[in-house]
Amino acid sequence: MPINTKATLRTAVADYLQRGDLNVHIDTFIELATARFSDELRTPEMETVATTTLTGEWTALPTDFRAMRLLEAGGQILEYRTAWQLQRMIQNAARPHVPVFSIQDMQFRVYPFPTNSTVELTYYAALPALSLDASSNWLLLKRPDVYLHAAIAQARIFLHDDQRVVLAQGMTDKYIAEANRSARHIAIGAAPLQVRAA
Repeated sequence: MPINTKATLRTAVADYLQRGDLNVHIDTFIELATARFSDELRTPEMETVATTTLTGEWTALPTDFRAMRLLEAGGQILEYRTAWQLQRMIQNAARPHVPVFSIQDMQFRVYPFPTNSTVELTYYAALPALSLDASSNWLLLKRPDVYLHAAIAQARIFLHDDQRVVLAQGMTDKYIAEANRSARHIAIGAAPLQVRAA
């Protein structure tokens, strides 16, 4: 049976665990696995573009934001600075050669404030949760093995099964690393990177 929906994933997790008393917890194991993927995976499928209008010094990030890829304003790509670096620039009235931004408390700050107040964010979005209304997502369709082992790892943690936790976590780590490595190949190709002299 293919594992391509939340229902078939639940069945597969139950089959692997072979413990009927855990069935009530399987949805939680799947939710925890999804949260881990959102934190650790960085694949092209997670890239999302959003346009927003700056209305003040601080602007809220999208609720599904996990990591920034690009921030553009007025046709320019903004450079990242830490919150401390940006605050120092503002205090010293420093004028960067291109606008800069920082992220703090799920908000971003642009300096100097652009005259064109529309910005475009390219960011990594959280993995869509599995539910009755959304019974599948791109990761479950592409890599059901990742989902299965991550949910089993959560079950082993729940059971305090230290030996099997190590095995299940190892499998999950392996699959996540493979997915991220594959994503890098898609982004930059398989050829080695070459440094170009300035």
